[in-house]
Amino acid sequence: MQEKYENPAEHPQPAALQPPTPGTPPPVAGPLPAVPPQGGYSPQPGVSMHQQPAGPWQNPAGPPPPYGWGAMPAAVAKPSQPFTATKADGILAVVCFALGYLFIRWLLFSMPWQGVGVTIFTVLYATVVLVYARSKKIKPTKTSWFWLAILLATGAGYSVFLTGSLGGWQGLLLFGSAIYWCGSLFGNLLCQKTSNHFLQDIFNQLIKVPFKNFGTAFLGLKKLIAAPKTAKDDPAKKSSLLWPIVLGLGLCLPVLAIVLPMLVAADGGNFREIFVHLNSFFKWIFSGSVWQTFFYFIVAIPVALYICGLVAGNAHRRYVNGTDLKQTAQNIEAGRIVPVATINTILVVVSVVYVIFIGCQIPYFFSAFAGVRPSQYLVYAEYARDGFFELCTIAGINMALLLGSNLLCKVPRGQNKALRLFNIVLAALTMLLIATALSKMALYIGAYGLSVRRTISSVFMLFLAGVYGAVIVLQYKQFSIMRFAVGLGSVMLCALCLVNVDGLAVRYNANQYIAGNLANFDTDLLYRGGATSVQAGLDVLAHTNDVHLQNDIKAELAYYFSAAQYTKGTARITLDAWRIQQMELPKK
Repeated sequence: MQEKYENPAEHPQPAALQPPTPGTPPPVAGPLPAVPPQGGYSPQPGVSMHQQPAGPWQNPAGPPPPYGWGAMPAAVAKPSQPFTATKADGILAVVCFALGYLFIRWLLFSMPWQGVGVTIFTVLYATVVLVYARSKKIKPTKTSWFWLAILLATGAGYSVFLTGSLGGWQGLLLFGSAIYWCGSLFGNLLCQKTSNHFLQDIFNQLIKVPFKNFGTAFLGLKKLIAAPKTAKDDPAKKSSLLWPIVLGLGLCLPVLAIVLPMLVAADGGNFREIFVHLNSFFKWIFSGSVWQTFFYFIVAIPVALYICGLVAGNAHRRYVNGTDLKQTAQNIEAGRIVPVATINTILVVVSVVYVIFIGCQIPYFFSAFAGVRPSQYLVYAEYARDGFFELCTIAGINMALLLGSNLLCKVPRGQNKALRLFNIVLAALTMLLIATALSKMALYIGAYGLSVRRTISSVFMLFLAGVYGAVIVLQYKQFSIMRFAVGLGSVMLCALCLVNVDGLAVRYNANQYIAGNLANFDTDLLYRGGATSVQAGLDVLAHTNDVHLQNDIKAELAYYFSAAQYTKGTARITLDAWRIQQMELPKK
């Protein structure tokens, strides 16, 4: 059906129906202007209405009209971050599936974590990430080398000592440094280095990046398997067909791991001799039943997706930063609502109370420096334990008080001399309490010997002393105290993992017992500490005439020798276990 008005120029629309022009008042009744206003709509003559070009109000790039249906806000789509996979991503995905299996086999289902398998996995993971970063032409940041050293040193500790009391803390440091190092390597930390936004960086790297990129492994595999269309015509591109072949060979490994043991068991000829060495290798890697190996491969899939998502997501900078640092700084400034007088009053009152309290408790707080136990405590353990927990409570309260005062005060620390002074006073008082707690712990150790818990508690108090010392330095020099605290804590924990705390405690107690400074020798500590503990037990056994103590030591050492023999030829073998295997069990 033909339009009634084919020429809009001869039959103009009423003014009320004309589309409004942005920035102009609504049209009023009267004659139409000869020339449409700037930015308005001018119909083309000889063109039907449904074929007229779009006006400015219909152009998404143009300004919206001030009223009418065009003023309704359109639904804004959330910007997506596409993932353009390369062959390097495909190779990474294949390697991540192998890493996932090794993680399940040697770490997750091998509790407690120990042995050369953990160290091999750590080295393989670091190597894969570094090679992948090199393929992406990414230069590692300076901060990443520090965290790589922490990662490798922590992983190396598993192949040296039998995992003891630090197992959980050592595993936390290994897992955390592996994730944080990856974000640092690709330069995706919020401040490009460890900063006061450490907790936000940990959340991004632990949760956001790997799970937002959880399916990138499949995209990489798809890119790797896809053959080029012109491979038949272009000999130079035929080499790209090599990757699907390599992928097929890689996927054959789990199949062979299941099939070969069955074939060897059913063989009646020379097949067993041909594959005897290969079967030994598969037994070391895929030890366990067929269904157990199959279960490991199934559980390894989400682990592989997590590792690949973490590494590839950081390399492609996909969903790596969800925090607006400028907005965060503005929010902090907006939160400064407490008057300076209020903050100063609180800090003065608290500091005075601490001074009076410490003054009234001088005999209690400082008796340990003189080697004297207060009369109200019957045992050293209660004295030291109370001192440690008192310190932890006060240190936590003081840290929260310092943090709140510096964040909420209307005048920032840099412009507030009184606030800097009270920061120093409160930090110094806390360090004084830390010194008293350390003296109590030293008195406790001198009476009952060393243990892992006492060692960890002492190191933790030294860590607190370092942090509060940094608070004092912060009043004169600007730096990231979070970076200092995280770095110091990581180095101290890593050092504990490398010095064999269990063996150190047993060796100290054995020497003190032999010297006559300890009345008893705790044999319960012998089943930790590796070869150092075994040698310490043998030394005590040779110097004591206590029959009950001799029997207890022999029983503990027998258990230790049995446990060391169990790790022989497996991924759980350690240097300590190998040393124990070379020793001779004392005769009963």
